Amino acid sequence: MKSLLLTLSSIIFLIGLTACSTPESRIRKNPELFKSFPAEVQEKIRAGEVDIGFTPAMVEIAVDRPDRKYRRSSVTGEVEVWSYVDTQLSYDQQLVSGTFNVKDSEGRTRTVHDNVWVTVQNKTEFEVLRIEFDGSGKVVAVERSEQ
Repeated sequence: MKSLLLTLSSIIFLIGLTACSTPESRIRKNPELFKSFPAEVQEKIRAGEVDIGFTPAMVEIAVDRPDRKYRRSSVTGEVEVWSYVDTQLSYDQQLVSGTFNVKDSEGRTRTVHDNVWVTVQNKTEFEVLRIEFDGSGKVVAVERSEQ
């Protein structure tokens, strides 16, 4: 039983490692494409940075695929926007009134009306990075949150 638990723990750990995508892991998946980039671009990609003039392929290797893609139109034209988000969890205690079935010490079930405290999980999503591409597919703007 102990070896089964150890094996399962190892598998879960390895799955967790492969789920974390880094610039280096993305470079290993696309070595020829990465080698085709200029040296200064390669350096920024290794650092997980995005710069004006980058192509979508450069951005994907540097910071991965976006969480959302959308288009923005303005008087200066239309741009494709890539948005990267993060989440923050918080927990609140809330008092809930209700009707509950309970068993007494002799195994009999009865219905009671009572209040109970429950923990409610709140998930807040916020944008951490926004990248805009012009019609030629080059980065024209990069916004990072201060958080």
